[in-house]
Amino acid sequence: MDAADFKAVRDAVRRLVREDVVPREDEIEETDAIPDDVRRKAVDMGLFGYTLPEEHGGLGATLYEDVQLAFEFGYTTPAFRSMFGTNNGIAGKVLVNAGTEEQQKHWLPRLASAPSPPSRSPRPRRAPTRPV
Repeated sequence: MDAADFKAVRDAVRRLVREDVVPREDEIEETDAIPDDVRRKAVDMGLFGYTLPEEHGGLGATLYEDVQLAFEFGYTTPAFRSMFGTNNGIAGKVLVNAGTEEQQKHWLPRLASAPSPPSRSPRPRRAPTRPV
């Protein structure tokens, strides 16, 4: 991704965060979920694979660009970045750095193009209580 493309991505992320996510932080907190329309926008923008190589469907953001986007994501609830953090972080980076060519061809396009299962664990459930 060249500098102009990155600037466009960063500006789009800034708008998404400020216009779509911040106004709905209370809803996100209450439901413990990112609204489907916001999730769809993140998918359409390529955020589920912004650090993954372009040849596998990602945006190919550098480490510097990743940090710049982290500042934008950090403007709102951590749940937003958490939604796609695994794809760009531990899962994606392990495949990029240590995966076989076959694993990369199979998994990286999937990580880059669509949400994986949630990277957060659900809220713990209370154990049933019984009178003693």
